[in-house]
Amino acid sequence: MSREKAQAKSQASFLGEEAKNTAVKGLYRKGKRRE
Repeated sequence: MSREKAQAKSQASFLGEEAKNTAVKGLYRKGKRRE
Protein backbone atom coordinates (compact mmCIF):
# COMPACT_ATOMS: atom_id res chain seq x y z
CA MET A 1 0.00 0.00 0.00
CA SER A 2 2.71 2.49 0.95
CA ARG A 3 4.60 1.65 -2.26
CA GLU A 4 1.52 2.41 -4.36
CA LYS A 5 1.05 5.67 -2.47
CA ALA A 6 4.67 6.66 -3.06
CA GLN A 7 4.34 5.83 -6.76
CA ALA A 8 1.20 7.96 -7.07
CA LYS A 9 2.92 10.80 -5.23
CA SER A 10 5.97 10.75 -7.51
CA GLN A 11 3.72 10.58 -10.57
CA ALA A 12 1.72 13.58 -9.35
CA SER A 13 4.88 15.61 -8.72
CA PHE A 14 6.21 14.62 -12.14
CA LEU A 15 2.97 15.79 -13.79
CA GLY A 16 3.22 19.01 -11.78
CA GLU A 17 6.73 19.62 -13.09
CA GLU A 18 5.59 18.95 -16.65
CA ALA A 19 2.73 21.46 -16.27
CA LYS A 20 5.12 24.04 -14.81
CA ASN A 21 7.60 23.59 -17.66
CA THR A 22 4.81 23.88 -20.23
CA ALA A 23 3.53 27.07 -18.61
CA VAL A 24 7.02 28.57 -18.50
CA LYS A 25 7.59 27.69 -22.16
CA GLY A 26 4.28 29.32 -23.09
CA LEU A 27 5.14 32.52 -21.19
CA TYR A 28 8.61 32.56 -22.75
CA ARG A 29 7.15 32.26 -26.24
CA LYS A 30 4.65 35.05 -25.55
CA GLY A 31 7.43 37.32 -24.30
CA LYS A 32 9.61 36.56 -27.30
CA ARG A 33 6.79 37.27 -29.71
CA ARG A 34 6.18 40.66 -28.11
CA GLU A 35 9.78 41.86 -28.59
